[in-house]
Amino acid sequence: MDARRPGMLVAGLALLAAAPCLGAVAPEPTPSPALVERAYQRFHGLVGEWRGQSTQGWTGRSEYRLLGRGTVVLALSSFDDAPPERDMASAVHRDAGRLLLTHYCEAGNQPRLVATRISPDAREVEFQFVDGTGMESRDDGHMDRALFRFLDDGSFTSRWTWYVGGRESWMEEIVYRRAQPAAAAPLQPAAAREHH
Repeated sequence: MDARRPGMLVAGLALLAAAPCLGAVAPEPTPSPALVERAYQRFHGLVGEWRGQSTQGWTGRSEYRLLGRGTVVLALSSFDDAPPERDMASAVHRDAGRLLLTHYCEAGNQPRLVATRISPDAREVEFQFVDGTGMESRDDGHMDRALFRFLDDGSFTSRWTWYVGGRESWMEEIVYRRAQPAAAAPLQPAAAREHH
């Protein structure tokens, strides 16, 4: 370096620091609180029994329940041709203005995803990986992204990605149709509804 021009080095370092990094991924926009609430209500509306059919041909069933005074939507899923130990669950809830999904997978881990894209009518909700348990690193095989499309009151679809070793691939789409109408919760006296 030319010792007579130290200012050039300082100016050059300042330009490099200000320049965007090549290959850096811009953070996903956070959906507005109103969209998060609208999307949560879509999941809330799934309470009941559903039959699912994959574009790969397998079939299964899901049951959606409300927990925690309606603050969590729990989905219990099973395959028609698999033993109960392969059943899985997903829990959707709101947290600090975000919509989160934790998936309890047959792969033996529990990835946590956040909604990063919600359509204006909340009929399409996409979740992306945040973190998880049961994994030594993100490179361990896990469900990394999920896309839900709410078609009408009686049908919706889901599609997930599998991520392993730095590679992500979309899996088949699953089409769900309502098996029975959602049952209204029976009214209870106020005393019976008190928190335990």
